[in-house]
Amino acid sequence: FFSTCSKFVAMFKEFLCPGRCARRSKTAAGGSSLSQEPKVGFFYQTCNQTNAMERVLESVRQHYPSEFIYLYSDCCHDYKAVAEKYNCHYVQRSGTPEADGLLKAKSALKSTFGVGCNQYGMCIEEWCALWRDAAEVSQCDWLVHLEDDVITRKRHDPAKLPGPNVGVAGPNLPGFAFSVPLQEYLKDHAPASVQRPMLPFYNATGASIVSTKAILDVLKPENIAKMDLPHLHFLDLRLLRATDATLNAFMLLGGYDSAVWADASMPPQNPVADAAFLHGGKEEYVVSGTHNAVMPWQHGVAKPISTKKWTQLPTGSKCAVGGRWVMIMNSPMVLSSWEYSSRLTKLLNAEVAFNDTRILGGGYFRNFLSSVVDTQMDYTLKCVEGWLHSNPAPVLVLAMSDVWGTATNAARKAIQQYVQECGTKVYTTSVFFHANPDIAIHERFTDSQTVYSQLIEYLQLMKPGGQQQVATVSHAQLHNILVKASQLPGMTKQESQQVASKMEAMIMKMLGL
Repeated sequence: FFSTCSKFVAMFKEFLCPGRCARRSKTAAGGSSLSQEPKVGFFYQTCNQTNAMERVLESVRQHYPSEFIYLYSDCCHDYKAVAEKYNCHYVQRSGTPEADGLLKAKSALKSTFGVGCNQYGMCIEEWCALWRDAAEVSQCDWLVHLEDDVITRKRHDPAKLPGPNVGVAGPNLPGFAFSVPLQEYLKDHAPASVQRPMLPFYNATGASIVSTKAILDVLKPENIAKMDLPHLHFLDLRLLRATDATLNAFMLLGGYDSAVWADASMPPQNPVADAAFLHGGKEEYVVSGTHNAVMPWQHGVAKPISTKKWTQLPTGSKCAVGGRWVMIMNSPMVLSSWEYSSRLTKLLNAEVAFNDTRILGGGYFRNFLSSVVDTQMDYTLKCVEGWLHSNPAPVLVLAMSDVWGTATNAARKAIQQYVQECGTKVYTTSVFFHANPDIAIHERFTDSQTVYSQLIEYLQLMKPGGQQQVATVSHAQLHNILVKASQLPGMTKQESQQVASKMEAMIMKMLGL
């Protein structure tokens, strides 16, 4: 009778509160009292990998038939039918996929040399609000972080769930470490209660698990406002750009531990044979028609033909068979061109070679020094010639800071010579990027001389009436930037103040402020 009654009570409870989150009753050791295990649900932000999304959700439902899944369509695609099929709590971004794709591409590129949006083009405030909404509506204790390449292989082991003060736990990834400056900052600014062993590392990747209590605490707008976001980005450029590194850092600064979760596997870095969740299978990925980081300047540009064959001239020069494409990305700041190159690889279905000529000898580019300008020119020439005659990748992305045009001219001459020798068509695209000069203050390892040099670069690109004028600066903004620059190391206080005064007068005259 008591057994039947217990089953009826359990069924009645399930009827009143459907089992949207993972929970199972167990008998405590040495007694008959029942205790409830932590509730586990799922957070899934997706764009337009429809096949991969179906595979992810199907694998979840095989092992979690009715648990809570927060499905967010981040790119305005309508996945209501998919959400109904897999019984998900569904939220969709408003707008059209086409407009959203262009907006996100612009936001992602802008934030590669600034602060504000992540690598997907979503602004930090919106990203935090998304996690908070999922935590609130889930009524779960933990949310497993799903991505388009996360597969559920079995139910998690309750005994392996993280401890109560853990904010996020994920695969064991010792190679995923914060920069040394950020590690030192976290040691000094994370509360003393935070466990230190995992402090240098981040692992909030797909297949990680996140505490909803920590989400609702740490990601409050007022708590995020207390963090010096520009300085965090200054210490490690992945912060605010890469969501996995950002979530770990936020949790640590908010007083919560990071930990390894034995039920998360991410091969080849961390293969775990019996883990419940596997991160890393991108077999179902396809190139998006709207969210592929294509910018307006790329429309109409011929796609290169993958280089499969080479011919050799009597002179000994090697010539590629098929069209080639050079993209020059000219930016005075540290632009994450490598990331954009990786997107082009998917879009073009072709390999992309990448060279950044702005970082020379470990220091940031300075146009005050003619030797650095000459070095960039020589290095650019070497990169282009090497790629033209030996690199099989049909696309070359050159990141440079070339206000005076010397490096661009070097690349142009090398291409012209190659075309004359080989007769192979080489398409070229040149792109300029701009940002408010105030960002110069927050670059890593910045000193006053570097900031002054970067300001001169901006002035060259921001002259009134110029074709590339996409950014502006007011007199007050300029004055504040120069005041900040004068306080940075690199010059004596007197020298810096004198230079700042002269630069302000010169810049005012140039910009007509």
